[in-house]
Amino acid sequence: MFARFFSSDEAPRAMSLLSYYASLGQMIAMLLGGILAGQFGIHFVFVIAACGGVIGLFIALWLQETPKRATEKPPSLLRMAADPRTLRASLLAALAQAVTFTTLFGFTPIKAAHLHATHAQLGELTVLSTLPNALAGYLSSRPFMQRFGPRKLVTFGFLLSAVATLAIPYSTSMIWLFITQAFNGLGQGICMPQLMGLSIRHVREDLRATAMGFFQAVYSIGMFGGPVLVGLISRTSGLRGGFVAISLISLLGALASFITLRIYETKPYPRTSS
Repeated sequence: MFARFFSSDEAPRAMSLLSYYASLGQMIAMLLGGILAGQFGIHFVFVIAACGGVIGLFIALWLQETPKRATEKPPSLLRMAADPRTLRASLLAALAQAVTFTTLFGFTPIKAAHLHATHAQLGELTVLSTLPNALAGYLSSRPFMQRFGPRKLVTFGFLLSAVATLAIPYSTSMIWLFITQAFNGLGQGICMPQLMGLSIRHVREDLRATAMGFFQAVYSIGMFGGPVLVGLISRTSGLRGGFVAISLISLLGALASFITLRIYETKPYPRTSS
């Protein structure tokens, strides 16, 4: 719905703004959640979360949209796979999500436990990843997008995550682990909004929801595939081997982005039906 307020060429910018506000909300929730849980107990946090859901429901009732009559039957999610542009962005997003869910939401907390992190430090670890993620989403919505374009931004984001992930198993203190996660969050904040925008950039307005559904279905493979792969590798090579593997996956994403997104710097895509 948000993308409808923008032209097709501004789809990456729209997704960057949306990612910025989503990350900002997550960061505020994490900060407030820890404070409220410490002051009033864990049950109070769930009450506040439920109130947030009610507020969101109330605001959603005021959303307005103008239904448009479709001139043809919308393609299925599987038919969207035949579009190389949507498929390309979706597969790259799967690699990006594999990095995120293997590090921040997977094995980085285990590394933090090895460094004897406190509960407060575990919360700070999440915040220090989310804050750069939100900042990157905001900056890449216009200043960086206009200057560098999606190909360079996505490639740089993957490279940044590759270096940060490789540094995780060699971190000897929580300070260094904080730094790795800040740069990892920055890299992911650059990649994902751009890829979301590219997945619907060339798609007709009435078909963008279908394209986005396909995009989400594909990148979810990375959300569970990445942690499973690293878990299997860690069984034989230890936690360090798992982080090295996911760093190589991020490096693969950088190389694939540099090669396959070249088209966005040479000529614009026409708006097609799928």
